[in-house]
Amino acid sequence: MVKQRNILRQITDIQAQAKRLIKTKAPLIEIEQFADYSNEIKSFLIKTLIMISCLIM
Repeated sequence: MVKQRNILRQITDIQAQAKRLIKTKAPLIEIEQFADYSNEIKSFLIKTLIMISCLIM
């Protein structure tokens, strides 16, 4: 249950950051950094979800 809350929190954080970047019309460099960060988090979340699903089975 704790892992699920952490995953949901990370997704919520990414969504909030994306909204902030759009709202403030952030500079391109900031958007590129966010893209790199969000891709790293996405990879981590996918690996974590796969690991969790394997444990459940």
